[in-house]
Amino acid sequence: MQGAKTACAQGLAATRQLKQSLLHHLFTYGPVTFPQAAHVSLKETEVGPMPEHWSVVSIADIETFMQYGTSSRCESGGSGLPVLRIPNVVGGRIDTADLKYLAASPTEIKRHLLQRGDLLFVRTNGVRENVGRCAVYLGSPARSLFASYLIRVRLAPERALPEFVQLFTETNTGRASFTGRASGAADGKFNINTQTIRSTILPLPPLPEQRDIAAQLSAVDVKLAAEESRRAALAALFQSLLHHLMTGRVRLPEFAKARM
Repeated sequence: MQGAKTACAQGLAATRQLKQSLLHHLFTYGPVTFPQAAHVSLKETEVGPMPEHWSVVSIADIETFMQYGTSSRCESGGSGLPVLRIPNVVGGRIDTADLKYLAASPTEIKRHLLQRGDLLFVRTNGVRENVGRCAVYLGSPARSLFASYLIRVRLAPERALPEFVQLFTETNTGRASFTGRASGAADGKFNINTQTIRSTILPLPPLPEQRDIAAQLSAVDVKLAAEESRRAALAALFQSLLHHLMTGRVRLPEFAKARM
């Protein structure tokens, strides 16, 4: 079991390294194969080298709506609508393992109800590296609201794909754009605001290339999710096996025969 856990951890680490390598390649050369990269004409920009036909834009150029979430108190296991919070924005996706709920008024629902494709940014955290963490709301859980420590950004669909912008936040340049400009507060937390997000600069290829890049990295994310699920299953199985062996509920065959 320990050997299986170690092998799984190594596979997960290798897949994460593959994703970082692929992020660097795709955001530098575009959706081309590694051999084709040598033939791509690049230009130097504020956010590093990129294909000549790409643009450099700020999020202000491609967003249509930006908003802080609800500050109303939500409860675990309560009634009402689910409210996405900082713990739900993990690893570039929405994690629904730890949800809280709010019996929101119609006015609050209208104001803070998420729409598919909304980007959610973590705006405050005690760890600088976690500020600016981002995920795309894909409609699950249904009819969700979002909390005040998150910022919702809605993009112009004819300009930018939410999944592409989210992936930029996972690149070294994207992470530095937020962590490097996060301001410290008296309570020891680090913060960004809507202006920080609006002024963030990123590369912008044509929409077909954005979709291609997002699709390639989505395939890696599927593998990462499978590896993480396997690691969790192995950890649970290990603990169960450990308990059964240490309490004698399961006997090793050679010892069981020796006592007969």
